[in-house]
Amino acid sequence: MSARTALVDDKYRIVSELGSGGMGVVYEAVHLGLGHRVAIKFLGDGRAKDEAMLARFAREARAGANIASEHVARVFDVGMTENDVPYLVMELLEGDDLGNVLSHYKMLRIEDAVRFALQATAAISEAHAIGIVHRDLKPENVFLQARRGAPPVVKILDFGLAKIRAQVDAAQTETEVVFGTPKYMAPEQLKSTAHAGPEADVWALGVLLYQMLAGKRPFDGPIVSVVIADILTKDPQPLSELRQDVPPALEVAIARCMKREPSLRPTAAELAGLLAPFAPPGCEELAARVKATERSDSEVERTRVKALEKRRRPRFRVNDVVVLVSICVALFLAGLALSVLRTHKPRGISSATTLTR
Repeated sequence: MSARTALVDDKYRIVSELGSGGMGVVYEAVHLGLGHRVAIKFLGDGRAKDEAMLARFAREARAGANIASEHVARVFDVGMTENDVPYLVMELLEGDDLGNVLSHYKMLRIEDAVRFALQATAAISEAHAIGIVHRDLKPENVFLQARRGAPPVVKILDFGLAKIRAQVDAAQTETEVVFGTPKYMAPEQLKSTAHAGPEADVWALGVLLYQMLAGKRPFDGPIVSVVIADILTKDPQPLSELRQDVPPALEVAIARCMKREPSLRPTAAELAGLLAPFAPPGCEELAARVKATERSDSEVERTRVKALEKRRRPRFRVNDVVVLVSICVALFLAGLALSVLRTHKPRGISSATTLTR
């Protein structure tokens, strides 16, 4: 696949390798018919027969194709090579990921950090509105796409660990072990990836914003087990102790994202509203659009809860109703008969007594 003339499905010409990771290899390619440049991600050697990896690959493709946000790396096509290697075609991004940026600039300006966080929140809010939870938000999955004459724009990558709520709720069969990056994972996700909901993504957004402003993660250290214990039992160091120019209301918003009780965290749409006052000019329209997704997200959640309640509600078949009615009639007749016997018994005794006198 490294050859510059390699073709994929007779419509994509491979140009060069862009990088590789745990899932596979990504190449730059050109669509022969349209002439535009794309990125093609191939599932790594030996993983095409791994059902778990195939499922992750499919989730990433579905999420990238269905989330209607300019801040999600779009997926245009999926397919299988002649050698039975799955691939997906994505928009080609130029820039750098947030992880590399933070390795060079530990603390970002407040307006830049809030802008990036607001754009990431917009992407996650759109995902939540259609029932998708990312579950692996971290700096490496936040790409800063370069633009000429304008600040970089955030693109959220890698929905491979995404949870499609409608599918999971309908089947109730997800039994995954913990996946993700522990230093960015919410307490409930550390206990069970399967039960990580939208609130887990909000926790991760809070961790990312804290890191961009403080120059360090709220929970960190060389020993993962100690970090996990801290996440489960401790509160992060107050942001104001690390950076005094952070507005108090912004610090409170970030702290709310990292409440150990999921119900105490804001939704992604609510978080956008909390961040909007601190965003630089030009972000007002984005904040308003994110706010609009809150209604959609609530409607999805209400539909999901109603579906769960409907499944849990006892269902009576016709035969069950007939049996129940029969039992009630029998009990009524038995009670009526007992009442008649009690009514006649005293009269019989009285007559016998009279005759014996």
